[in-house]
Order: sequence, then structure tokens, then C-alpha cells
Amino acid sequence: MEMWIRGLECELARANSERNVQRAAADQKAQEAEAHEAELRRARAAIEQKDKALEAKEAELQGAEIELQRKEVELQREKAAVVTLTVTLTDKDVILEVREVVVREAEAALKEREASISELKQ
Repeated sequence: MEMWIRGLECELARANSERNVQRAAADQKAQEAEAHEAELRRARAAIEQKDKALEAKEAELQGAEIELQRKEVELQREKAAVVTLTVTLTDKDVILEVREVVVREAEAALKEREASISELKQ
């Protein structure tokens, strides 16, 4: 009976030892899983931070694009104003030339009248 008890004690010691080894392995795996989970959380946080930075940059670029479009519209308006002023100045040049011709013709007509009046007086 003592041998049988001794055998049971040895079997119990071996079972306890196996259980301890399995528990240690399970604890090790749990620690590794927790470390991996912490690493994944850090990676997720880094990705979220990069996403926010990209969203901010995108918003900044959209603002810059809107400003550029506004400046392009302003430039087009200024170009149109320059064209309008150029046309206006060209029209005024033509009008001045016509007036000069009219004045020269009036001066010539006046000289002719003066000459006619002079001839009539003589």
C-alpha cells in the first residue's frame, strides 16, 4: 500500500509539475498577447494621429485652392477691366482724331470765309 501511495504521490508531483509548466506557458502566452495588444493600440493611435494630420492638411489645401480660385476670378475681372479701358481709350482716340479733322475743316472753312470777305471788301 505504501508503494501504491508513493506511486500516487509521484504521479501527483508529475501532474503538478506538468500543470505548472502549462500554467507558465499560458502565462507567457498571455503576456505576449497583452504586449501584442498594446503594440496594436499604439499602432492604431499612431494611424489615427496621422489620419488627423492628413485631414488637417487636406483642409488646408482646400482652403488654399479656394483662395487660388478667388484670386483667379479677381485676375479675370482685372483683365476684363483692362480690356474695357483699352477699348474706351481706343474709342476716345478715334473721337479725338475725328474732332481734330472737324476743327481743321472748320479752320479751313473759316480761312476761306475770311479770304472771301477780304476779296469782297476790296
